[in-house]
Amino acid sequence: MAFFKKLKDRLFRSSSKLEEGLDAIVEDGGVQEAQTEVDASFTDVAQIEEPKKLPSEEPPAVEPPSYEPLIDAPAMEEPATEEAPDQPVEAKPTENNTSEPIQPEDLEPEALEEPAKAPPKSDDNAGPGLIGRLMGRRAQAPVMRRTLDDDMLEQLEELLIASDMGVDTALRVTANLAEGRYGKKLSVEEIKQLLSDEITRIMEPVAKPLPIYPKTPQVVLVVGVNGSGKTTTIGKLASQFRAAGKSVIVAAGDTFRAAAVEQLQIWGERAGVPVLTAPEGS
Repeated sequence: MAFFKKLKDRLFRSSSKLEEGLDAIVEDGGVQEAQTEVDASFTDVAQIEEPKKLPSEEPPAVEPPSYEPLIDAPAMEEPATEEAPDQPVEAKPTENNTSEPIQPEDLEPEALEEPAKAPPKSDDNAGPGLIGRLMGRRAQAPVMRRTLDDDMLEQLEELLIASDMGVDTALRVTANLAEGRYGKKLSVEEIKQLLSDEITRIMEPVAKPLPIYPKTPQVVLVVGVNGSGKTTTIGKLASQFRAAGKSVIVAAGDTFRAAAVEQLQIWGERAGVPVLTAPEGS
């Protein structure tokens, strides 16, 4: 009973009933878990990307001085044909002298391999210092999760009904929510996304746009049984019409139900539209 009292207090403190109710449900019996898998992936990407930039800056300084003296050996081509086996080291440049532009292309990567091995060692130590600290703060933020069981489903049903959802629809939404996820741990954000997807799937076949006349006056009459969400729907429609550039006036027709006019006035203030009222019982 303590949970339902806490849930009731939270629901009536704010207009965001569903969000605060979900927080209360997950906190009741939930466990905080830290997320570290995503952080490791970000640090790995940072370590791989940084070393690619360092070796590209060094080769231009190595190319011109290392291969200039090799171009001065065209005079040794004639005697070098027979002495090639005695001096294997000199035979390579003599053969390459016939094609001068090939020498820098073949030897350049050999000079680049040595400096390419050193930078990653220093980058591995420097990478987590910058990105790892930032991602570490996110990893330290715990996420509250609760196992989806019968008690949690019952609490979700009551929350949806208290949020002006029909009983049959609330039962259908929670049943579809539990399908394939029963016994798994869910967070508030995950439950929100699942509820949004399920409600959208239910409403798409039956949803019809409300026609809005561009010039002529328009009257929208809202009728329903007690507790079906008439007042809340009126407030939402008034807010949408006003956002569309329409001049909206709300008239209270139910003057017999207790606090009906007061609730409608509150929604009118939130939507920024005037509310016409009459004495109670008129």
